[in-house]
Amino acid sequence: MENTTKKTYEKELFIIRGLPGSGKTTLANSILGNGAGIIHSSDDFFTNKRNVFKFDKAKINEALKFNQKQCEESCSKGILRIIVDDNHVKRWNVKPIIETGKKYNYKIIIREPETTWWKTRNVNEMAKRSKHNYSINVIKKLLELWDTDFSIESILKEKIPENKEDIIDQLVQNTVKSLQGKNALNLNNKDHQKVI
Repeated sequence: MENTTKKTYEKELFIIRGLPGSGKTTLANSILGNGAGIIHSSDDFFTNKRNVFKFDKAKINEALKFNQKQCEESCSKGILRIIVDDNHVKRWNVKPIIETGKKYNYKIIIREPETTWWKTRNVNEMAKRSKHNYSINVIKKLLELWDTDFSIESILKEKIPENKEDIIDQLVQNTVKSLQGKNALNLNNKDHQKVI
């Protein structure tokens, strides 16, 4: 007798986190594979129609909201596999995305790159591999702020700071000073710089 049971596919929302140069984009692309799905990244906000990346620290909060909105739109369409690729340093950064996934009944999976340099927190290697020319000092600073407990339960319990925009602005300012003070960023390509 033929099995007429219709196969159902589980909707998945992947949260990819890691510092610049850790291998997030490679991981996101491997998860997507050839299957139906979509990758959202804050980098998209800073990439123009000519595919040139230009970071604007004044718009970092706008970029985070853009990424959350894109995720919400994809969830509302019921896209089977959604991948949100970003640094996701703090739990409260990702809380709105987790809440969106739960609202639309997605299975939420948090992943970090499996690269040896990420597992060993090799900031020199990450700086070398960073496609947006992050300096070692910036990566070290982000690593200091890194939330290690990143379970879905801990994220949902996290309180989003009322002054989150100020906190992000302060972080951006600190990393910009770090870049300027150490002359670590290659400024030859002015259209290709990213700080956070």
